[in-house]
Amino acid sequence: MIRILTDSAADLTAAELNAPGVTVVPMTVTFMDGSSQEDDGTMTKDEFFVRLAEDS
Repeated sequence: MIRILTDSAADLTAAELNAPGVTVVPMTVTFMDGSSQEDDGTMTKDEFFVRLAEDS
C-alpha cells in the first residue's frame, strides 16, 4: 500500500484528503513577534493574510 504524508499547505481536494493512506500534518507558521500559529483550522485565510501584512 502506498501512503502519502503531506503538510496542510498542500492544495488537495476534500476527496483527496479523505482518501485511504493520506495523512496531513498541520504546518506551523512563526510570526515576527515569535508567536506561532498551527494551521489547524482555527485561523481563517483572511485572518492569516491580515497578520502576515502586519508582520511585513
